Amino acid sequence: MMPRVVKVAPLPKYRLHVEFDDGVAGTIDLSGELDGEVFQPLRDEAVFRQVTVDEFGAVCWPNGPDLAPDAMHSELAGEPPPQIPTAAAERPNVTPARNRERAPRKPSTARQARITGPQVIRHPISIYSPFLQHG
Repeated sequence: MMPRVVKVAPLPKYRLHVEFDDGVAGTIDLSGELDGEVFQPLRDEAVFRQVTVDEFGAVCWPNGPDLAPDAMHSELAGEPPPQIPTAAAERPNVTPARNRERAPRKPSTARQARITGPQVIRHPISIYSPFLQHG
């Protein structure tokens, strides 16, 4: 069952105090995450303070953005972030027709940068919500 936010309170410097239905609670720092067309309006502190919890237990604002409750819960509980299923993850393990040793491929420079770059995530934000009205 997906955790549900039961209470949210805006704090200074674009932070939120969030409480979940299972007792997990804490502060989420969004100061470095409010970019892009959807989240830029939240840079106005008056708009940011309009945060609320919707009927589905997600943190949201009247102008449309919402935050993924499962990602916030994982961050506050110190758990690994939730995994999004992919087609490869849904397939059973398949053994190649030929079992031969292959030399490991060297990752491209772009891939190396992704792998070895900083792994700091302040808060995963979901800009897609099936509950938003897109028009």
